[in-house]
Amino acid sequence: MAMSLPRPVRMTRRRDFEAVRLRGVSVGGRLMALGLLETPSTAKTKAGVIVPKALGTAPVRNRLKRQLREIIRHALPVLESSSVISPVFVTIARRGSVHASFAELHDEWHRLARKSGLWPAGRPSPSTHPCPGGTDLTRHAP
Repeated sequence: MAMSLPRPVRMTRRRDFEAVRLRGVSVGGRLMALGLLETPSTAKTKAGVIVPKALGTAPVRNRLKRQLREIIRHALPVLESSSVISPVFVTIARRGSVHASFAELHDEWHRLARKSGLWPAGRPSPSTHPCPGGTDLTRHAP
């Protein structure tokens, strides 16, 4: 599936998420929080997405997870090629993200990635907002 993270990058174990929470640094914004744990360069880059049940029904949460994974998937080549460390990071959606457009989520994620040190210094964020297959992933307000 084009919108999923590559299997070697996916965080699936609870202990990985807990390690980021307990030993990593966290930066927050209006739409999401980003937790980062730096690991030795011999380790693989890992990414996880958390969307709490309090944010809505399963379709709402699933749409938001797909959007966040797509943003991360497009950022992976930069993160993996320009780092002397292998980041393990978790993106946690906040209530405001439910009504945000894909472009807003993209901009917020890149802002938090720069703030946390995940995004390489001096490297500009992509100015385009990749929207897979031309599909509109924005949530339209009821």
